[in-house]
Amino acid sequence: MRLKISDSQMFKQEDLNKRIQDRAYQLYQKRGAVPGSDWQDWLEAEKQIKTEMRFSRK
Repeated sequence: MRLKISDSQMFKQEDLNKRIQDRAYQLYQKRGAVPGSDWQDWLEAEKQIKTEMRFSRK
């Protein structure tokens, strides 16, 4: 069985990914733009953005 994703859900996911990507790049720059920690930057950015989203809904 396949789940259908609505256009609005797809847009929200794309927006979330873009926000995480932008934050990960900021973290990369903050570290001095030294390559090699892209996954750590992405995971930290994801954590930060999702935490911000939880607090903004309250």
